[in-house]
Amino acid sequence: MKLPNITFELLESSKIQTQRNIATAATLSVIVLLLVTIFLRGLFGDYFKILVVVAFALAIVSIPVVLIWYFAVYQRNINDLFSKFATKNNVSFIRKKDDPDYNGMLFNRGEDRHIKDQFIIPTDGEPIELGNYYYTTGSGKNRTTHRYGYVRAKLPRRLPHMVLDATANNLAGRFSTLPQQFNSSQKLSLEGDFDKYFTLYTPDEYERDALYVFTPDVMQAMITHARNYDIEIIDSDLYLYRTKPFDFLQVDEWKQALAVISTLTPELSEQTDYYADERIFNRNANAIAPQGQRLKSTTPWLLIAGVIVFTIGQYFIPFLLASGNNADRFPLMSFLAAGIMMTGIFVAIYFKNKRKP
Repeated sequence: MKLPNITFELLESSKIQTQRNIATAATLSVIVLLLVTIFLRGLFGDYFKILVVVAFALAIVSIPVVLIWYFAVYQRNINDLFSKFATKNNVSFIRKKDDPDYNGMLFNRGEDRHIKDQFIIPTDGEPIELGNYYYTTGSGKNRTTHRYGYVRAKLPRRLPHMVLDATANNLAGRFSTLPQQFNSSQKLSLEGDFDKYFTLYTPDEYERDALYVFTPDVMQAMITHARNYDIEIIDSDLYLYRTKPFDFLQVDEWKQALAVISTLTPELSEQTDYYADERIFNRNANAIAPQGQRLKSTTPWLLIAGVIVFTIGQYFIPFLLASGNNADRFPLMSFLAAGIMMTGIFVAIYFKNKRKP
């Protein structure tokens, strides 16, 4: 697979990055000024009333101005810059794509699903996609927007569903940040120190197929260039996910992403070019047996139980303890009870994971 020669002069010479830094610095300065004046007023009383009034007036005026400039001017400038950059490099640019019909585990979750800043890079084979993906979960105060950067590439053959959970982006180094949890019986350990960087999930009875795909060369390419990405192979699609969006104004991020694409995708394509699922009994079918098409997911019951226990422990136990003269200690008891229970939950998860093969 050969990528076009991407040049970055437009990004390097752009003033947009400087504009963004100035706007960010201005907004933060106003916020810091507000906090400082409120703090000083608490120390010195009415002497700082005038300064407080001036600070609030400055915030009321400046923050809306910055926001209006950001949405009306800055975003338009970015769109224009990315369009020119794409045209210069013979790359397709799509500002926004709603509800993309992709088969990766990210793309069927939550609401308001959309891609922003999608670049489609031509190659001598199938094109490569880079973009940022967003979706929301929950409602009201619990509404959360999830943001990812992703890479999507086509492989020459259909493969069993396999996921590599990168340890580099795990919470506290142990707890997976994947949006979907998979049955631990599908974990497969590979040779060398590969397990330090990735946890591999492969369908039951497809262990030998996974060993065929993940040769030492493929594993080394993943460790060297993609250790910060979660990786999914599904059907004939290869996805790489990162837990924060790409900043496409940054040349270094482009170079790092292109290094992953130019190294890992050819290795996987070459290795899987002749793959066939022996359970199909027809090599020309380019198909996967039903039992290998999707990994078995699992419900994180331990996490759900932890949330329930945390909620009960935070309010119910301190309520029983904080009676009479101890009522003023309710917040402290609540905090301590919650901390003890959360510690117990994490210890349980740790030993549960430690027992897994």
